[in-house]
Amino acid sequence: MTNVYFYATKEDLPQILDFLIEKGCQIFDSKSEINQAVKQFNSVDDALSSKLLQTSQSAQFRIWYPPGKGKVLFKKRELSPPTYKSGDFYYTTEGWGLFNLDISGCWEQRKNLGPSAFGVNSEKRALAWQETYFDSLGLASDWDWVQNRKLLNEVRYHIDKRLSIEKYESRSVLPGAINLRNAGYTLIG
Repeated sequence: MTNVYFYATKEDLPQILDFLIEKGCQIFDSKSEINQAVKQFNSVDDALSSKLLQTSQSAQFRIWYPPGKGKVLFKKRELSPPTYKSGDFYYTTEGWGLFNLDISGCWEQRKNLGPSAFGVNSEKRALAWQETYFDSLGLASDWDWVQNRKLLNEVRYHIDKRLSIEKYESRSVLPGAINLRNAGYTLIG
């Protein structure tokens, strides 16, 4: 997987999501709520009001870039008693060329903030695993890897050159992470 690592908080999320929406990306929850379908977000406000986002310190989204072709797949995952009721389920959002946007949570007890990431499978990795996951993910060649690489580079530039305030161990640090650091949190690798 090819990743861009950086330090950010949910406070930095609007600037990242807005850029992705301007690029024509479609944004989905990485997984659904229990017994619900995966939500697609058509605006930054929609994404920020996600129930899953409101109940967690971290944020995880799956991003589909239409020029990157391929298909967004929603896989049903059964849950089992005694923790869940019989028949409970959730869906995950999957696809060889889907981007992952993972904003790290901050650990309040330890006063730590870990790195966030924006990434996507490489064509080489997808082809290497295609036989193993063909039944669930289909052909890796259905994706336009050149277009996906182009978007990855554009997002890297946006984070590193437009949003970043400074660097910490070669990773960009966004304003929300600076605010936490100024409040006594430690950036961890």
